[in-house]
Amino acid sequence: MQFQYRVRDAQGRLQTGVLGAENRDHVIDYLLSQGYFIVGLEEKPERRKAGELSFLQPRITLRELSMMSRQLSAMLGAGLPLLRCLDILQVQTSNKTMIRVLERVKEDIKAGSAFWEALAAHPRIFSPLYISMIRAGEVGGVLDTVLGRL
Repeated sequence: MQFQYRVRDAQGRLQTGVLGAENRDHVIDYLLSQGYFIVGLEEKPERRKAGELSFLQPRITLRELSMMSRQLSAMLGAGLPLLRCLDILQVQTSNKTMIRVLERVKEDIKAGSAFWEALAAHPRIFSPLYISMIRAGEVGGVLDTVLGRL
C-alpha cells in the first residue's frame, strides 16, 4: 500500500512524500523513528492504467524472483549503486510485469523511499518475509548478503 504523508521536521519545516508499507502502523513507526511530527497521513489509492487487469498480466515466478535476488546480490557486492543495479536488471529481463515493477521501485527510491518500502508497495510479488529480510539487510548494511540468501 502507498501512504501519502505530511510531517514537520525538528526545525518545524513541513515535508510531504509517499511511502510504501504493509500497513498504516508501519508508516507511523517509520516516520516517528526518523524524528518527524506527523501532521497528516492518508492511504493513497493504487493507480491502475486503463486496460491494466492484474489477472491478465504475466506472473513473476519464484524462479525469476530468486534469479533477480541473486543477480542484485552480485552487483551490490561488486559495489554498484542500487539504482544502477535496478536499471541493469530491468534491461536484462523479458518479463513485462517485472519490468514495470522495477520501474516503479526505482521511481519510489528516487522519491526518497527506502528499498524495502519500494518493494512493500508490491505485496502480490514480494512476500512480507522477503520485505522484512530486505529491510534488515538494508538497516544492517548487509543487503548484498541477505539478497544472496533470499
